Amino acid sequence: MKEVTLDSFLGEEREAEEKVKEGRVSGADKGLKEVLYSMITKRGKIPKSELYKYMKERGIKPAEFYKALKSLEEEGLIRRVFDGGLKELTYTTA
Repeated sequence: MKEVTLDSFLGEEREAEEKVKEGRVSGADKGLKEVLYSMITKRGKIPKSELYKYMKERGIKPAEFYKALKSLEEEGLIRRVFDGGLKELTYTTA
């Protein structure tokens, strides 16, 4: 049986990030959604440009990236908000 500690969730997040880095994320895989959701919840608000940069650095296909973001929005976990100070779209937790 797997030992569960207060920081057990970190291992799952790292595993999801490894899948993304290795290009093992497919449309059916929820690893990318988990990583994006984790990034957004940690920061509270993140500009779209930073998420796009993350996608490009890791070689994630744009279709998979936007599908994961759209899915998180449809599930009500995140929302898009225009930030007047940054003058761009940001993603926040719902």
